[in-house]
Amino acid sequence: MNNAKILTNRPYNTPEPSVTTSFQANSLNIKIDSQDWGYVFLGSPAIDSLISNIEGQAAVESYPDYRERRERANELIFDLLGQEPRLVYVRRKEPGRDPGEEIWDLTIATDQDDFQLPARLEKLGKTLGFRAVVQQDGRDGLKVLSARLLQLSQGNADGYAVPYRLRLLPNHKYHIDIPPTALARMAAMPICGDHLPTEAHLRIWEVFLQIEEKIAKARQFCVPFFSHNGFGRRISFEIDVASATLDGSDENSLAVENFWERVKRAKNEELKLFETTPTGQNWRNSRLLGTIEEVVPNSCIIRVSLERDLADYMAEGRYQLPATGFLFFEAVGDIQQIKRKKEALAQLRQGRTQNPYLGNFLFDASQARPILKTVELRPEDLLLSSANPSQKAAVEMVLAAEDLVVIQGPPGTGKTTVIAEICYQVALRGGRTLITSQANLAVDNVLSRLVHNPVIRAVRKGNAERVGVQGQPFLEDRVIGTWLENTATDCEKNLAQRLDNVRVLQQLLAASQRFTTYLKVEEVFKGEQNVLQTRKANLSKWAGKFIIM
Repeated sequence: MNNAKILTNRPYNTPEPSVTTSFQANSLNIKIDSQDWGYVFLGSPAIDSLISNIEGQAAVESYPDYRERRERANELIFDLLGQEPRLVYVRRKEPGRDPGEEIWDLTIATDQDDFQLPARLEKLGKTLGFRAVVQQDGRDGLKVLSARLLQLSQGNADGYAVPYRLRLLPNHKYHIDIPPTALARMAAMPICGDHLPTEAHLRIWEVFLQIEEKIAKARQFCVPFFSHNGFGRRISFEIDVASATLDGSDENSLAVENFWERVKRAKNEELKLFETTPTGQNWRNSRLLGTIEEVVPNSCIIRVSLERDLADYMAEGRYQLPATGFLFFEAVGDIQQIKRKKEALAQLRQGRTQNPYLGNFLFDASQARPILKTVELRPEDLLLSSANPSQKAAVEMVLAAEDLVVIQGPPGTGKTTVIAEICYQVALRGGRTLITSQANLAVDNVLSRLVHNPVIRAVRKGNAERVGVQGQPFLEDRVIGTWLENTATDCEKNLAQRLDNVRVLQQLLAASQRFTTYLKVEEVFKGEQNVLQTRKANLSKWAGKFIIM
C-alpha cells in the first residue's frame, strides 16, 4: 500500500458541518466570519508545483497516477492547514484569461497574534500562498493555478488584502462555491497593480536615495584613542588625530581639518567603540558607546555621554572600557533612514502598501481621491476645548479625506493642537495614528498636548536617550504605568464629580417635602386668588348697575 492510499483516509475527507462563527481580530479591528470555500487544482501543473515545493521533485515522480497526485496534494494542504479555519488574506491580482474570470492570490496570515500559524507551517518557518482563478459568480470555488511556501513576511496585510477566516475543502468531493457576500466584498477592492507609480517616478527617488547615501557616508570617520578619563556617564577620550581614517583603513586617511569638520557635524550622534581596528572579520565586534557631547580640537579630545546600559554595566563592574581602541561614526541614523526608504520604495513597486491608492497621489497630490463626505464635530466632541474654528475645520477635513490632507501654517498657528485632536478623533473611531518627524522634539510636543483620555494609548518609539522629558512617560517600558496612573486619576476626578452630583441630589431630596408642601400651598393660593378675582369682577358689575338706577 503506497503513501497516497494511506493518507487518503485522513480527516480532510470528513470535515465537520460548516458553522459560521464570528471572531474579532484585534489589530485588524474587524469581526471576521468563518467560511468554507471549495477549491480544485487546475490540472497537473498546479498539483505538481505544490508537491514539488513541499516534498521535492522526486516525490512528484513517485505518484505516476494523476488521481494519486491530486489526493497527495489535497493531503498536503490538510497537513499544512489542519481542520480549523485559518486567517487568509485575499487579493485581486488581475483579470483572468476568459471573460468573467479573475486571478486571486490567497496567503495564510502571519501578522496577527490572535491567529497562530498552523503547526507544520510554524515548524517550517514559512507561510502558504495560492494563486487561483475565480468565476464572477463564485461557481466551483477556487481553481488553483499554483500553491507554494512563502516567506513569513509575505503573510502581512496591506491595502489590497481582504481578511477571511477560511477552511479550504477539495471541490471534487464537496462542490462548495464562494459565497456571494465574499464576492461582493472583493469586488469593492482595487486590483493589485492598478495604482502603481511609474518606473520613471521610482527611478528619480532611487537616484535621490543614492545621493543621500553618498552624503551620509561622507560624514563617516574612525579615529584611535590612547587614553580616557571621567566619571559617571561623561567620559573624555584623547584621540590621535593624525591617524584618523574614513573606515579604519590606512588607505582612506582623513586630513586633520576634514576630520574635525566631520566630528563637529556628528555632535549628538552615536559613536561605536572598537577595541581593535574595525576592518575585515573584526567589523562586527563593536559596541555602542554613546553620543558625542563636546568636541575640543585644541586638546584633541572628544567627550562622550555614555549609552545608559553601558554606563550601568560599568557601574556594576560588569564591563571596563579598554585603555586604547577606536571611535567610529557611520551616520547610523541617516543610513538606517535611507534603508527604510529603499524598503518602502520596494513595497510601493510591488503594490504592498497600506493605502492601495498611494502610488497614484504620492508623486502627484492632485490624484488623491476627492473628499466626498462631510464630518461635523460638536464642541463637546473635542478633546481640546481650546481648538479654534480653523483648527476644528482641519480635523474635520482629515476625518473626511480618503487619501491625503496637507495642513500648512506658520509657527504658533496650532498645528500641534490639530495633530493631537486628530489622534483623539481617530482613536474614538477605532483607528490608529502614526506620528513621525525629523525632530524628536516635534513628536514629544504632540504627546504633551494629548490630554489624558482612556481611549488614547500612546506609545513613544525611539532611542530613549533622545526622547525629551515630555515623551519619556510614553516610552515602551513606562507607557503602561503612565496609562494606568492617568486613567486612575481620570477615574478619581470623574468619581469626585459624581459624588458632588450625588450630594446635590441628596440635598434636593432632603428638601423635596418642603418643596412639595410649598407647591400645594401655592396651588391653593392661586385657586383662592382666582375666586377673589371673579368676585371682584362681579361686584364691579353690580356697582355700575346700582349707580344707573
